[in-house]
Amino acid sequence: MLDLIRQVVVSAREAAGLSQAELASRASLTQAQVSEFENGRRALDLPVLERLMGELDLALMPIPRPRVDDVRAILDEEGLAADTGAPSPLTKFGHLLD
Repeated sequence: MLDLIRQVVVSAREAAGLSQAELASRASLTQAQVSEFENGRRALDLPVLERLMGELDLALMPIPRPRVDDVRAILDEEGLAADTGAPSPLTKFGHLLD
């Protein structure tokens, strides 16, 4: 699951046109911390991860597995992520949730 979160963070950062240094500055981290997290060499504690994701307009929210398909359907109906031209994280990485 942490690999999925890392992939979503990288995808969202790139879609937002932010460098690691820019994201780090916004989240009160160092560029090295963001790089190490994105490359799987560092784990972040939950409050730091939430702050980092918040700067990318992402939320870390547990979804009961039986409801994942419902959430996917809602996101598809709403056309979320279409505004940025970036693929929806659930579309790109949803197979990892199964």
